[in-house]
Amino acid sequence: MGLSYSEWNEVKLSDIAQYVSDKIETSMINKDNYISTENMLPNKGGVTIATNLPNTKKVNSSLKGDILISNIRPYFKKIWYCDYPCGVSTDVLIIRTKDNRIYNKFLYYFLSQDKFFDFMVGTSKGTKMPRGDKNAIMSYQFKLPPLKEQKLIAKLFELIDEKIKLNNEMNKTLEEIAQSIFKHWFVDFEFPNENGEPYKSNGGKFVESELGMIPEGWYIGKLTDIAELIMGQSPKGDTYNFEGKGLGLINGASDFKDGKITPLKYTTDPKKVSKKGDWIFGVRATVGNVTYVDKEYCLGRGVGVARALSDKVREYLYFQLIEGINYLEKTALGSVYINLSKSDLENMKFVIPSKKIIKRFHETVSPLFNKININTVENNNLILLRDNLLPKLMSGEIRIPEAEEAVESCLQKNN
Repeated sequence: MGLSYSEWNEVKLSDIAQYVSDKIETSMINKDNYISTENMLPNKGGVTIATNLPNTKKVNSSLKGDILISNIRPYFKKIWYCDYPCGVSTDVLIIRTKDNRIYNKFLYYFLSQDKFFDFMVGTSKGTKMPRGDKNAIMSYQFKLPPLKEQKLIAKLFELIDEKIKLNNEMNKTLEEIAQSIFKHWFVDFEFPNENGEPYKSNGGKFVESELGMIPEGWYIGKLTDIAELIMGQSPKGDTYNFEGKGLGLINGASDFKDGKITPLKYTTDPKKVSKKGDWIFGVRATVGNVTYVDKEYCLGRGVGVARALSDKVREYLYFQLIEGINYLEKTALGSVYINLSKSDLENMKFVIPSKKIIKRFHETVSPLFNKININTVENNNLILLRDNLLPKLMSGEIRIPEAEEAVESCLQKNN
Protein backbone atom coordinates (compact mmCIF):
# COMPACT_ATOMS: atom_id res chain seq x y z
CA MET A 1 0.00 0.00 0.00
CA GLY A 2 1.49 3.37 -1.00
CA LEU A 3 5.20 4.01 -1.25
CA SER A 4 7.61 1.50 0.28
CA TYR A 5 9.46 2.49 3.42
CA SER A 6 12.67 3.06 1.46
CA GLU A 7 10.82 5.74 -0.55
CA TRP A 8 9.58 7.66 2.47
CA ASN A 9 11.20 11.11 2.85
CA GLU A 10 14.08 11.55 5.29
CA VAL A 11 13.44 14.62 7.48
CA LYS A 12 14.57 16.24 10.69
CA LEU A 13 11.97 17.27 13.24
CA SER A 14 12.92 20.91 12.62
CA ASP A 15 11.96 20.51 8.94
CA ILE A 16 8.32 19.91 9.74
CA ALA A 17 7.75 21.27 13.28
CA GLN A 18 8.78 24.09 15.61
CA TYR A 19 8.68 25.13 19.24
CA VAL A 20 6.03 27.65 20.25
CA SER A 21 6.46 30.19 23.06
CA ASP A 22 3.44 32.49 22.58
CA LYS A 23 2.32 34.01 25.90
CA ILE A 24 -0.97 34.34 27.74
CA GLU A 25 -1.86 36.16 30.95
CA THR A 26 -1.97 33.76 33.91
CA SER A 27 -5.25 35.40 34.95
CA MET A 28 -6.81 33.89 31.80
CA ILE A 29 -6.24 30.27 32.85
CA ASN A 30 -7.50 27.94 35.59
CA LYS A 31 -6.63 24.49 36.97
CA ASP A 32 -8.62 22.82 34.19
CA ASN A 33 -6.56 24.34 31.36
CA TYR A 34 -3.10 24.73 32.86
CA ILE A 35 -0.49 22.13 31.92
CA SER A 36 2.77 21.64 33.78
CA THR A 37 5.06 18.67 34.24
CA GLU A 38 3.30 18.12 37.59
CA ASN A 39 -0.10 17.30 36.09
CA MET A 40 1.17 15.42 33.04
CA LEU A 41 0.86 11.68 33.64
CA PRO A 42 3.86 9.39 33.05
CA ASN A 43 4.07 6.65 30.43
CA LYS A 44 2.02 8.62 27.89
CA GLY A 45 -0.95 8.78 30.25
CA GLY A 46 -2.09 12.24 29.17
CA VAL A 47 -2.95 14.93 31.72
CA THR A 48 -5.03 15.46 34.81
CA ILE A 49 -6.33 18.58 36.58
CA ALA A 50 -3.59 20.84 37.95
CA THR A 51 -3.27 21.19 41.71
CA ASN A 52 -1.67 24.65 41.59
CA LEU A 53 -1.38 27.64 39.27
CA PRO A 54 1.93 29.47 38.67
CA ASN A 55 2.84 32.72 40.39
CA THR A 56 4.21 34.22 37.17
CA LYS A 57 2.34 36.97 35.34
CA LYS A 58 2.37 35.08 32.03
CA VAL A 59 2.73 31.50 30.82
CA ASN A 60 3.18 29.93 27.41
CA SER A 61 0.07 29.37 25.34
CA SER A 62 -0.81 26.28 23.30
CA LEU A 63 -3.54 25.66 20.73
CA LYS A 64 -5.64 22.64 19.98
CA GLY A 65 -3.52 20.24 17.91
CA ASP A 66 -0.20 21.16 19.53
CA ILE A 67 1.96 18.42 21.06
CA LEU A 68 3.08 18.91 24.64
CA ILE A 69 6.11 17.06 26.05
CA SER A 70 7.52 17.43 29.56
CA ASN A 71 11.16 18.42 29.22
CA ILE A 72 12.11 17.48 32.79
CA ARG A 73 13.18 13.88 33.40
CA PRO A 74 12.20 12.72 29.91
CA TYR A 75 12.41 9.07 31.01
CA PHE A 76 8.94 9.59 32.55
CA LYS A 77 7.58 9.77 28.96
CA LYS A 78 5.04 12.53 29.55
CA ILE A 79 3.34 13.57 26.32
CA TRP A 80 -0.12 14.91 25.43
CA TYR A 81 -1.99 15.86 22.28
CA CYS A 82 -3.55 19.22 23.13
CA ASP A 83 -7.35 18.90 22.89
CA TYR A 84 -8.08 22.52 23.78
CA PRO A 85 -6.20 25.83 24.22
CA CYS A 86 -4.08 25.82 27.39
CA GLY A 87 -1.66 27.77 29.50
CA VAL A 88 1.61 25.84 29.65
CA SER A 89 4.59 25.81 32.01
CA THR A 90 8.01 26.64 30.56
CA ASP A 91 9.12 23.14 31.63
CA VAL A 92 6.82 21.71 28.96
CA LEU A 93 7.74 21.85 25.28
CA ILE A 94 5.01 23.00 22.88
CA ILE A 95 5.61 21.52 19.43
CA ARG A 96 3.54 22.68 16.45
CA THR A 97 3.62 21.42 12.85
CA LYS A 98 4.85 23.89 10.23
CA ASP A 99 2.88 22.95 7.12
CA ASN A 100 0.67 20.33 5.46
CA ARG A 101 3.52 17.90 4.83
CA ILE A 102 2.91 16.53 8.30
CA TYR A 103 -0.38 15.55 9.94
CA ASN A 104 -0.23 16.75 13.55
CA LYS A 105 -1.93 13.67 15.04
CA PHE A 106 0.55 11.46 13.17
CA LEU A 107 3.42 13.49 14.64
CA TYR A 108 1.94 13.06 18.12
CA TYR A 109 1.91 9.29 17.76
CA PHE A 110 5.36 9.29 16.21
CA LEU A 111 6.79 11.23 19.16
CA SER A 112 5.01 8.86 21.59
CA GLN A 113 7.42 6.08 20.68
CA ASP A 114 9.85 4.81 23.30
CA LYS A 115 12.55 5.23 20.68
CA PHE A 116 12.03 9.00 20.66
CA PHE A 117 12.03 9.26 24.45
CA ASP A 118 15.22 7.17 24.56
CA PHE A 119 16.75 9.77 22.24
CA MET A 120 15.56 12.58 24.55
CA VAL A 121 17.10 10.81 27.55
CA GLY A 122 20.37 10.13 25.71
CA THR A 123 20.80 13.78 24.71
CA SER A 124 19.47 15.35 27.93
CA LYS A 125 21.59 17.55 30.20
CA GLY A 126 21.98 17.29 33.96
CA THR A 127 21.98 14.33 36.34
CA LYS A 128 19.63 14.90 39.28
CA MET A 129 17.02 16.75 37.23
CA PRO A 130 17.89 16.05 33.57
CA ARG A 131 16.32 18.24 30.89
CA GLY A 132 15.92 17.50 27.23
CA ASP A 133 18.27 19.36 24.91
CA LYS A 134 15.92 21.43 22.74
CA ASN A 135 18.40 21.70 19.87
CA ALA A 136 19.11 17.98 19.91
CA ILE A 137 15.38 17.20 19.92
CA MET A 138 14.81 19.28 16.80
CA SER A 139 17.69 17.48 15.09
CA TYR A 140 15.92 14.11 15.47
CA GLN A 141 15.82 12.36 12.08
CA PHE A 142 13.18 9.98 10.77
CA LYS A 143 11.42 8.85 7.61
CA LEU A 144 8.13 10.53 6.82
CA PRO A 145 5.41 8.62 4.92
CA PRO A 146 3.06 10.36 2.45
CA LEU A 147 0.30 12.47 4.03
CA LYS A 148 -2.39 9.95 3.11
CA GLU A 149 -0.57 7.14 4.91
CA GLN A 150 0.12 9.41 7.89
CA LYS A 151 -3.62 9.95 8.29
CA LEU A 152 -4.37 6.22 8.03
CA ILE A 153 -1.78 5.43 10.68
CA ALA A 154 -3.11 8.17 12.97
CA LYS A 155 -6.70 7.01 12.45
CA LEU A 156 -5.78 3.49 13.55
CA PHE A 157 -4.24 4.70 16.80
CA GLU A 158 -7.11 7.12 17.35
CA LEU A 159 -9.44 4.09 17.20
CA ILE A 160 -7.45 2.44 19.99
CA ASP A 161 -7.36 5.60 22.09
CA GLU A 162 -11.08 6.20 21.59
CA LYS A 163 -11.86 2.71 22.87
CA ILE A 164 -9.63 3.31 25.91
CA LYS A 165 -11.41 6.61 26.53
CA LEU A 166 -14.86 4.99 26.27
CA ASN A 167 -13.82 2.27 28.74
CA ASN A 168 -12.58 4.92 31.18
CA GLU A 169 -15.84 6.84 30.89
CA MET A 170 -17.82 3.66 31.43
CA ASN A 171 -15.73 2.82 34.49
CA LYS A 172 -16.38 6.28 35.92
CA THR A 173 -20.14 5.84 35.44
CA LEU A 174 -20.10 2.34 36.97
CA GLU A 175 -18.22 3.58 40.02
CA GLU A 176 -20.63 6.50 40.44
CA ILE A 177 -23.53 4.04 40.41
CA ALA A 178 -21.83 1.85 43.04
CA GLN A 179 -21.04 4.92 45.15
CA SER A 180 -24.65 6.12 45.05
CA ILE A 181 -25.78 2.67 46.25
CA PHE A 182 -23.20 2.83 49.07
CA LYS A 183 -24.48 6.25 50.16
CA HIS A 184 -28.11 5.13 49.97
CA TRP A 185 -27.44 2.04 52.09
CA PHE A 186 -24.77 3.14 54.57
CA VAL A 187 -25.18 6.92 54.90
CA ASP A 188 -28.94 7.33 54.43
CA PHE A 189 -29.57 3.86 55.97
CA GLU A 190 -32.03 2.99 53.21
CA PHE A 191 -30.64 -0.50 52.59
CA PRO A 192 -33.29 -3.16 51.86
CA ASN A 193 -35.02 -4.57 54.93
CA GLU A 194 -36.29 -8.16 55.11
CA ASN A 195 -39.16 -7.21 52.81
CA GLY A 196 -36.89 -5.49 50.30
CA GLU A 197 -38.11 -2.03 51.40
CA PRO A 198 -35.88 0.96 52.35
CA TYR A 199 -34.93 0.37 56.02
CA LYS A 200 -35.15 3.89 57.47
CA SER A 201 -38.27 4.95 55.57
CA ASN A 202 -40.10 1.84 56.71
CA GLY A 203 -39.64 2.07 60.46
CA GLY A 204 -36.24 0.41 60.83
CA LYS A 205 -34.96 0.33 64.41
CA PHE A 206 -31.96 2.47 65.44
CA VAL A 207 -29.70 2.54 68.49
CA GLU A 208 -27.36 5.17 69.97
CA SER A 209 -23.64 5.03 69.17
CA GLU A 210 -20.61 7.31 69.52
CA LEU A 211 -21.16 8.28 65.87
CA GLY A 212 -24.86 8.92 66.26
CA MET A 213 -27.89 6.75 65.61
CA ILE A 214 -27.15 3.52 63.71
CA PRO A 215 -29.33 0.57 62.64
CA GLU A 216 -29.95 -2.09 65.25
CA GLY A 217 -27.43 -4.93 64.95
CA TRP A 218 -24.66 -2.70 63.56
CA TYR A 219 -21.67 -1.48 65.55
CA ILE A 220 -18.82 1.05 65.51
CA GLY A 221 -15.59 -0.64 64.48
CA LYS A 222 -12.11 0.02 63.14
CA LEU A 223 -10.39 -0.61 59.84
CA THR A 224 -8.67 -3.68 61.25
CA ASP A 225 -12.08 -5.31 61.81
CA ILE A 226 -12.45 -5.80 58.07
CA ALA A 227 -8.96 -5.43 56.59
CA GLU A 228 -5.25 -5.98 57.11
CA LEU A 229 -3.28 -2.74 56.91
CA ILE A 230 0.22 -2.73 55.37
CA MET A 231 2.33 0.42 55.33
CA GLY A 232 5.01 0.89 52.69
CA GLN A 233 8.74 0.86 53.32
CA SER A 234 11.16 2.32 50.78
CA PRO A 235 13.95 0.05 49.52
CA LYS A 236 17.59 1.09 49.32
CA GLY A 237 18.18 3.86 46.79
CA ASP A 238 20.88 1.96 44.91
CA THR A 239 18.31 -0.69 43.90
CA TYR A 240 16.23 1.79 41.87
CA ASN A 241 16.18 1.60 38.08
CA PHE A 242 14.13 2.83 35.12
CA GLU A 243 14.60 -0.29 32.97
CA GLY A 244 11.77 -2.37 34.45
CA LYS A 245 14.01 -4.65 36.55
CA GLY A 246 12.25 -6.08 39.59
CA LEU A 247 8.94 -4.69 40.83
CA GLY A 248 7.38 -1.35 40.03
CA LEU A 249 7.98 1.02 42.96
CA ILE A 250 4.94 2.95 44.19
CA ASN A 251 6.21 5.80 46.33
CA GLY A 252 3.16 8.03 46.57
CA ALA A 253 -0.28 8.91 45.24
CA SER A 254 1.31 10.56 42.17
CA ASP A 255 2.11 7.03 40.96
CA PHE A 256 -1.57 6.14 40.65
CA LYS A 257 -4.09 8.52 39.12
CA ASP A 258 -7.46 8.08 37.44
CA GLY A 259 -7.58 4.44 38.52
CA LYS A 260 -4.32 3.57 36.78
CA ILE A 261 -1.08 2.58 38.52
CA THR A 262 2.00 3.83 36.65
CA PRO A 263 5.25 3.30 38.55
CA LEU A 264 7.99 5.77 37.64
CA LYS A 265 10.82 3.51 38.75
CA TYR A 266 11.55 -0.08 39.69
CA THR A 267 13.47 -1.83 42.44
CA THR A 268 15.17 -5.20 42.81
CA ASP A 269 14.89 -5.06 46.63
CA PRO A 270 11.23 -4.70 47.63
CA LYS A 271 10.54 -4.58 51.38
CA LYS A 272 6.73 -4.48 51.35
CA VAL A 273 4.72 -5.87 48.46
CA SER A 274 1.09 -5.49 47.39
CA LYS A 275 -1.17 -8.29 46.15
CA LYS A 276 -3.81 -8.30 43.46
CA GLY A 277 -7.09 -7.19 45.03
CA ASP A 278 -5.56 -4.77 47.56
CA TRP A 279 -6.64 -1.14 47.79
CA ILE A 280 -3.66 1.23 47.65
CA PHE A 281 -3.70 4.84 48.86
CA GLY A 282 -1.33 7.74 49.54
CA VAL A 283 -0.34 8.49 53.15
CA ARG A 284 2.13 11.39 52.74
CA ALA A 285 1.64 14.84 51.15
CA THR A 286 -1.11 13.71 48.75
CA VAL A 287 -3.27 11.31 50.76
CA GLY A 288 -6.05 9.03 49.63
CA ASN A 289 -6.68 8.42 45.92
CA VAL A 290 -7.77 4.86 46.75
CA THR A 291 -7.01 2.60 43.78
CA TYR A 292 -7.45 -1.10 42.96
CA VAL A 293 -4.18 -3.06 42.79
CA ASP A 294 -3.92 -5.29 39.72
CA LYS A 295 -0.66 -7.12 40.61
CA GLU A 296 2.39 -7.08 42.84
CA TYR A 297 4.17 -3.74 43.39
CA CYS A 298 6.84 -2.61 45.81
CA LEU A 299 5.23 -0.29 48.37
CA GLY A 300 7.30 2.81 49.18
CA ARG A 301 6.94 4.85 52.36
CA GLY A 302 4.38 7.23 50.83
CA VAL A 303 1.67 4.57 50.45
CA GLY A 304 -0.26 1.94 52.31
CA VAL A 305 -2.60 -0.86 51.29
CA ALA A 306 -5.73 -2.28 52.88
CA ARG A 307 -6.28 -5.98 52.21
CA ALA A 308 -9.87 -7.11 52.75
CA LEU A 309 -10.20 -10.00 55.21
CA SER A 310 -12.98 -11.38 53.00
CA ASP A 311 -13.89 -10.97 49.33
CA LYS A 312 -17.40 -10.07 50.41
CA VAL A 313 -16.20 -6.94 52.21
CA ARG A 314 -13.85 -5.64 49.46
CA GLU A 315 -16.27 -3.15 47.86
CA TYR A 316 -17.53 -1.89 51.23
CA LEU A 317 -13.91 -1.45 52.34
CA TYR A 318 -13.18 0.65 49.24
CA PHE A 319 -15.86 3.23 49.95
CA GLN A 320 -15.15 3.34 53.69
CA LEU A 321 -11.45 3.98 52.96
CA ILE A 322 -12.42 6.95 50.80
CA GLU A 323 -14.75 8.32 53.48
CA GLY A 324 -12.32 7.69 56.34
CA ILE A 325 -9.22 9.15 54.68
CA ASN A 326 -11.19 12.21 53.53
CA TYR A 327 -12.23 12.75 57.14
CA LEU A 328 -8.65 12.40 58.43
CA GLU A 329 -7.43 14.85 55.79
CA LYS A 330 -10.06 17.46 56.71
CA THR A 331 -9.35 17.20 60.44
CA ALA A 332 -5.56 17.62 60.03
CA LEU A 333 -5.88 21.24 61.15
CA GLY A 334 -2.95 23.56 60.49
CA SER A 335 -0.96 20.86 58.73
CA VAL A 336 0.50 21.81 55.36
CA TYR A 337 2.25 18.47 54.90
CA ILE A 338 -0.16 15.67 55.78
CA ASN A 339 1.31 12.38 56.98
CA LEU A 340 -1.08 9.58 57.95
CA SER A 341 0.44 7.09 60.39
CA LYS A 342 -0.47 3.45 60.76
CA SER A 343 -2.23 4.21 64.05
CA ASP A 344 -4.24 7.01 62.40
CA LEU A 345 -5.57 4.53 59.88
CA GLU A 346 -6.01 1.60 62.26
CA ASN A 347 -8.02 3.76 64.64
CA MET A 348 -10.40 5.21 62.03
CA LYS A 349 -13.89 4.60 63.35
CA PHE A 350 -16.82 3.82 61.12
CA VAL A 351 -20.10 1.98 61.12
CA ILE A 352 -19.88 -1.73 60.41
CA PRO A 353 -23.15 -3.30 59.21
CA SER A 354 -24.39 -6.78 59.85
CA LYS A 355 -22.71 -9.57 57.85
CA LYS A 356 -26.00 -10.14 56.05
CA ILE A 357 -26.13 -6.55 54.72
CA ILE A 358 -22.43 -6.51 53.75
CA LYS A 359 -22.96 -9.76 51.84
CA ARG A 360 -25.99 -8.29 50.07
CA PHE A 361 -24.07 -5.11 49.20
CA HIS A 362 -21.28 -7.27 47.73
CA GLU A 363 -23.78 -9.21 45.61
CA THR A 364 -25.32 -5.93 44.39
CA VAL A 365 -22.19 -4.01 43.41
CA SER A 366 -19.62 -6.72 42.61
CA PRO A 367 -20.94 -7.06 39.01
CA LEU A 368 -20.20 -3.34 38.57
CA PHE A 369 -16.65 -3.74 39.91
CA ASN A 370 -16.15 -6.86 37.78
CA LYS A 371 -17.08 -4.90 34.67
CA ILE A 372 -14.67 -2.14 35.71
CA ASN A 373 -11.89 -4.72 36.01
CA ILE A 374 -12.75 -6.23 32.61
CA ASN A 375 -12.56 -2.76 31.01
CA THR A 376 -9.26 -2.07 32.77
CA VAL A 377 -7.74 -5.32 31.50
CA GLU A 378 -8.91 -4.50 27.98
CA ASN A 379 -7.35 -1.05 28.24
CA ASN A 380 -4.05 -2.54 29.39
CA ASN A 381 -4.10 -4.92 26.41
CA LEU A 382 -4.90 -2.07 24.02
CA ILE A 383 -2.09 0.07 25.43
CA LEU A 384 0.34 -2.83 25.03
CA LEU A 385 -0.86 -3.41 21.46
CA ARG A 386 -0.56 0.30 20.64
CA ASP A 387 2.97 0.49 22.01
CA ASN A 388 3.97 -2.64 20.08
CA LEU A 389 2.43 -1.47 16.80
CA LEU A 390 3.82 2.07 16.95
CA PRO A 391 7.49 1.33 16.16
CA LYS A 392 6.56 -1.33 13.59
CA LEU A 393 4.27 0.99 11.63
CA MET A 394 6.61 3.97 11.94
CA SER A 395 9.57 1.93 10.67
CA GLY A 396 7.65 0.31 7.81
CA GLU A 397 8.13 -3.16 9.33
CA ILE A 398 4.38 -3.70 8.95
CA ARG A 399 1.80 -1.74 6.95
CA ILE A 400 -1.73 -0.59 7.67
CA PRO A 401 -3.67 -3.77 6.67
CA GLU A 402 -1.64 -5.96 9.07
CA ALA A 403 -2.00 -3.43 11.89
CA GLU A 404 -5.75 -3.11 11.35
CA GLU A 405 -6.10 -6.87 11.58
CA ALA A 406 -4.23 -6.93 14.91
CA VAL A 407 -6.42 -4.17 16.35
CA GLU A 408 -9.64 -5.83 15.18
CA SER A 409 -8.53 -9.12 16.71
CA CYS A 410 -7.78 -7.47 20.05
CA LEU A 411 -11.15 -5.69 20.17
CA GLN A 412 -13.07 -8.84 19.26
CA LYS A 413 -11.24 -10.84 21.94
CA ASN A 414 -12.55 -8.51 24.63
CA ASN A 415 -16.15 -8.30 23.41
